[in-house]
Amino acid sequence: MPGGPLPMRPMAGSGATPIVPKNGRFSGITTPGATSVVFAARSIPLAWRPVLTGVAAICLTQASLGALAHFIDGERRWVKALVSASFVIYLFHEPLIVLATPWMDLLPIPIWPRFMLLCVAAFLGSYGIWKLIRLSPALRYLFNGERAKRRV
Repeated sequence: MPGGPLPMRPMAGSGATPIVPKNGRFSGITTPGATSVVFAARSIPLAWRPVLTGVAAICLTQASLGALAHFIDGERRWVKALVSASFVIYLFHEPLIVLATPWMDLLPIPIWPRFMLLCVAAFLGSYGIWKLIRLSPALRYLFNGERAKRRV
C-alpha cells in the first residue's frame, strides 16, 4: 500500500499508530500524478486503467486524509457538535432528499448546481432537526442516548 513509507505519529494517550499520516511526503508527491491519471484516463491503455485508477484512488484518499488530519487535528467545538448530531443527520437526510427532489426538479438550473443545492438543503435540514431534538430531553435520549443532567 502506498501509505507504508509515510511517517506516522503515535496517537495521544495510546501506543497505537494512526492510519492517517501527519505530514506525509509520499501523498504530496503522488497526488499530482494520481490526479493526472484520473483526468487522463482515455490516454491510458485499457488493460491498465483499473490498476492505475485504483492506485490513483488510494493516493487521493491518502492525501485527503492527510490534509484533514493536518488541518482538523485537536478538539474543536464544531466537530463535537457535528459528531453528536451525526446519527440524526444520518437518519433524516434521506427522507429530506426524497421530499426535496421534486421541488428541486422544478428549478431551471443545470444538474450540478441543483445537486449541490440538494446536498446543502439535506444537511441544513437534518442539522436543524437535530437542533430541535436537542431541546427535548426525551428525544435527545431516544436519538443520541444522552441523559439529562441531574441537578443537585
